[in-house]
Amino acid sequence: MSQLPAPEARVVFDPFSYEHHDDPYPTYKLLRDHAPAFFNTEHEFWTLSRDEDVRGAVHDWETYSSAGGITIEHTGEATAGQFIEMDPPRHTQMRSLVSRAFTPPRPRSHAHRRLRAHGPL
Repeated sequence: MSQLPAPEARVVFDPFSYEHHDDPYPTYKLLRDHAPAFFNTEHEFWTLSRDEDVRGAVHDWETYSSAGGITIEHTGEATAGQFIEMDPPRHTQMRSLVSRAFTPPRPRSHAHRRLRAHGPL
């Protein structure tokens, strides 16, 4: 079990800060070591920082839903209908419909049509 961080190392994670963008790796380590499931109260989002936790969350859509959006910015814009913001069973249904267009023979046929329409690159 890891020890609590020293008072000067308390976890602060602001993904919008210039300091974080200049060098994010110390913050990532602090999150992994001391706050692997971190809630940012200012921006109201959760962060998972350990690989094992993230891999588990990807397959546990009932606990970690994408339906509320995948960004931490509150733009007020509706983005419903994007695959990445769908949970099963809707995501599975839509993916099965769209995936047919990307089976190996299909992209080749699309490329042939593009060549006829636009010529070689």
